[in-house]
Amino acid sequence: MRSPAKPKQNDTVVEIGCDVGCLTRAIAPEVGKVFAFDLSQEMLEIARRSVQVSNAFFQRAETPALTEIADNSVDAFVALAQPGRAPGLPEHCCARA
Repeated sequence: MRSPAKPKQNDTVVEIGCDVGCLTRAIAPEVGKVFAFDLSQEMLEIARRSVQVSNAFFQRAETPALTEIADNSVDAFVALAQPGRAPGLPEHCCARA
């Protein structure tokens, strides 16, 4: 089993609670696709503006079931419990736009 801290270039990752996209911005260059979900449309709009990569896709999560994601179609799920407090990310990374 490989370490979840070592993503592969072709991995598909689902991010739960993406907020303004701080973690999305950090992991997108390391993986094939990131599907980032949040409850707040306002946060998603900020994330879309601040994370300008072709492999990140932002969507409002209406339910915890994440019916938008097909079964067995992702390699990892990630979530950042305290936006703006990710170890190793530059402080300006999480500044709200």
